[in-house]
Amino acid sequence: RSVETGGGGVPGVWWGGGVGGDAGQWLGGGGGFDGRKGLEVAFSEQVAEELGVPQRLRSEAGAPMEMVGGNGAREIEPALSEEIVGAAYSEVDGYAKSYGIGILFHAALREAGVTVRDGTPVLGVEPGPGGHVVRWAGGKASARLVVMTSNVWIGKLAAWFGVHLPIAIRVNQGTISERMRPLFKSILRVPNELSLKQFEDGTVLMGGGRGEHWVEDADQGDVQQNIAIVKSKMAGAAECARRVVPSLREGRVVRTWTGYEGFASDNQPLIGPMPGVEGVYVAA
Repeated sequence: RSVETGGGGVPGVWWGGGVGGDAGQWLGGGGGFDGRKGLEVAFSEQVAEELGVPQRLRSEAGAPMEMVGGNGAREIEPALSEEIVGAAYSEVDGYAKSYGIGILFHAALREAGVTVRDGTPVLGVEPGPGGHVVRWAGGKASARLVVMTSNVWIGKLAAWFGVHLPIAIRVNQGTISERMRPLFKSILRVPNELSLKQFEDGTVLMGGGRGEHWVEDADQGDVQQNIAIVKSKMAGAAECARRVVPSLREGRVVRTWTGYEGFASDNQPLIGPMPGVEGVYVAA
């Protein structure tokens, strides 16, 4: 699985299986997994020293990570800028295509006899025979166990049971380039600012950008987003990407989009039984 933290700026690490190299054996397809090396880069000695702290913790926990200097980073990834003075390096990193994974899970569930109701908002969950009753427009179903995985909406769902889960909703920014010649292979990150990867078709994904951006309600995100911040983050991501890989100046940005990510106050996932409610679980 991919381990990504929100505000800490530490790099994600791919740990073995999950929706990775062996997904074809248990999910029926690979989900577009591409295993690569990973580098989180620093433009100053201070930032390089700060990167060393999580790197040591992860190394002690068994992750194949080490600190390298600027020249060492450029030996691993020659496309990197001469401005880079150091990097946290992992030989085990990568990415998968989220939309492809969704399609695979959808097919696997149907093959296992699971009824999947696409585009069917749940209106509520109430006590009922044998456990609970899940209601939606025009229908309902009894359920012995209920698992809520709704991420940025989990606060609203928990409120059905009188439980308060304080969730902050961050607006994530994705920016993608036109197709370009092969420039770099590694997964690249800049602390608190950017993730960078080039796909097989030549497009380059720039995730992030300067400045935090939050909304209060995911259902009202379209009106609560600050378009000026969205545009600024896009421009900042492109500028930072060019600083990391100077040859990116050859290409143009062609598309950008936003998405929401939920955070608990301690930046940890919410996984386990709903407090005080039997038969209801949270994984968000």
